[in-house]
Amino acid sequence: MGSSMDQPLQPAGGKENDTLNSSLDVDDPQLCFLYLLAFLDRTNIGNAKIAGLSDSLGMSGPQYNLALTIFFVSYAVFEPLTNVLLKSWRPSRFIPVIVIFWGLSMLGMGFVTNWSGLMAARWFLGLTEAGLFPGINYYLSCWFLSEEERARVLRRLQDDGQRTADTEQYKSAYLWAALRDWKTWLSMVIYMGCDMPLYAFSLFLPSIIKSLGWNTSVVRAQLLSAAPYVAAAGLTVGVGYIADRTRKRGLCNLAASALGIVGFAMLLGSGDPAVKYAATF
Repeated sequence: MGSSMDQPLQPAGGKENDTLNSSLDVDDPQLCFLYLLAFLDRTNIGNAKIAGLSDSLGMSGPQYNLALTIFFVSYAVFEPLTNVLLKSWRPSRFIPVIVIFWGLSMLGMGFVTNWSGLMAARWFLGLTEAGLFPGINYYLSCWFLSEEERARVLRRLQDDGQRTADTEQYKSAYLWAALRDWKTWLSMVIYMGCDMPLYAFSLFLPSIIKSLGWNTSVVRAQLLSAAPYVAAAGLTVGVGYIADRTRKRGLCNLAASALGIVGFAMLLGSGDPAVKYAATF
């Protein structure tokens, strides 16, 4: 039996397109908001540090670094297992449940009195957040749209040049083919190369700003740490728009990565606080 892409598709009228666009416009911002909450919850420990977290818990520098790292250990361990649970639960239950539990983990973090308690809270935060990214991806691919709506989205993707868009069912042969492909491993290295500086920057940005020597108050340092993210949000939208228009996504990625390299070089090579703050952008 053919996939939805093989079936004749009725000509899209205004009503059908409006319905599809409404589904995308309503659900996508909600999912983006969950991504935002997850990112804030895993990185706001950097803001807590300059507000006195280390002194309150009596943490040394290495202990603080371990508290940062343990989140990613549980996250990496449990992320592959979450889709197994998602296949047994409906997304309407699974995603709210993990959001509630990671909220409880964050709430518990506010009551810890020592380093061990912080380590436990960060471990459970990684465990509960591990299901969000793969869970949403699986949700989008399986339940988000009706068959006809899914076919329309796939047609749009293919018309936009994404020829790999298809509805063919998963086969284990695809997994082994991907594992044998050197480009898969190269892509993993590239992705890690992007993620490592991203989280290093996110977790230590408040400390970087606090150390610039401007006699910055804690509140002002927190506010200054938000400005680079505002610029980054605008650049993300701009680069995405240019990449779609030019179809040169690889070049756009290279340009963005080169900009990041320049920023890190400025942080390392300059002693001027103004230059260092500019580098965070």
